[in-house]
Amino acid sequence: MLTVLRHTIAQNRWWDAIFVLYVTAFCIDLIFLQHGRIGSELGISVRQIIFLLLMLTALFNCFQLLRVPLTTIGGLLVLGLVIPMAWGALGVANGNELRHVINDANGHLFYLLAFALLLGFRPDFPSKMVMGFAMLLVAFLCTISLIAYFYALIGVEQANHIEKLLREGDYGFFNVFEDGRPYRVFLSSYLFVPILFCYSIQRLTVNWRTRHAVDVTGSVYLVLGLATMIVSQTRSLWVGAIAGLAIMLVYLIHRTSPRLIAVAGLVGLCGGGLMFLVAPQFLRLADIDGSAGMRLGQAVLLFDLFMQRPWLGWGFGTVIDIVMYRSASFSHEMDLIDLLRKIGSVGLIVYLGAFFSLLRSAWRQYRIDEFSEEVGMLLATLAVVFTVGFFNPYATASIGIGAIVLALVTVEFRNLTLLSPDAPDCSQR
Repeated sequence: MLTVLRHTIAQNRWWDAIFVLYVTAFCIDLIFLQHGRIGSELGISVRQIIFLLLMLTALFNCFQLLRVPLTTIGGLLVLGLVIPMAWGALGVANGNELRHVINDANGHLFYLLAFALLLGFRPDFPSKMVMGFAMLLVAFLCTISLIAYFYALIGVEQANHIEKLLREGDYGFFNVFEDGRPYRVFLSSYLFVPILFCYSIQRLTVNWRTRHAVDVTGSVYLVLGLATMIVSQTRSLWVGAIAGLAIMLVYLIHRTSPRLIAVAGLVGLCGGGLMFLVAPQFLRLADIDGSAGMRLGQAVLLFDLFMQRPWLGWGFGTVIDIVMYRSASFSHEMDLIDLLRKIGSVGLIVYLGAFFSLLRSAWRQYRIDEFSEEVGMLLATLAVVFTVGFFNPYATASIGIGAIVLALVTVEFRNLTLLSPDAPDCSQR
């Protein structure tokens, strides 16, 4: 992003430079500020300010909307406007408090940021720059987390201090044993860690495929991602990493040599095995009395509520008296089942239809390009977000939707290059 910023300034493209700064601030906010409530005590949060600035700047480039496929426009409008407005209205009609409806539905508005990103940049913008910058920030976050973890190993005072900082800032939590030794650290934006893991596998595979050399950056990202998932002791991240890796390998099988895939798969399996062998709380996988039992109870109750209103659902903002770890009584850990309860079968069909329309761009790129890293990352990101989102409230929150938007935008940027009149014929390589 700094390279793009210097380039735009050198060409006196000050509007583009300002937009790059906005996007940089958005990525930093999404990954480091995490919950997005910084500044909310003043009436408007930092994340909301960045959102408004990005949307306003995009309005000045709305004439570029013609270069965005109609399927992408339709899918984003359905996900970002139709679903939150229609089922928000249903929630109000059912007597839900307006503030709960707004807070419950506003995460979906982040799909509209894809418009801002697509319209704000020129067609010559490097397609992989946004996702690459985001992964760099995630690697930095992992580094800080690991430093804090090992710092806490020094003594009880250090561990308690870090735990207090995380709890008070609502950034996550830092669990300790009775003697004060840490065993688990979790941050809200750790959803990006399994995405970093998949990104590193792809980098290593592509670099070996093109240059027959080990990618140092990819290797560092792989180690940081694995180590962070180990100390997180979060089972959903492990499952999400496995799902993302599986989708990534299936995609790579069609685009590169079987031998290379075998090596990438072996690296991924070894990494996954390392998580289970090193993790001191591996037995949490068999825990049905703690968080797993709580989630199972949630799933049963939420599905029962869905069966009571299977067609249109309950709408956004419905308060449910249920055991959970979150303070918001209208949003629950079993996010996808909760979404089904909110929007019903009709909403689910609309939701899936919108996603399939977004994936048409990826399908076109898949058919044109010999090996599209952008498509691979989009598929892996979707697998991670929806797998982790099945057990945690990410799939309908700004963090999860923000990750999807970043991956989707890289695909669309790449399409602008591939589908231009002077684009090379990648299918003949």
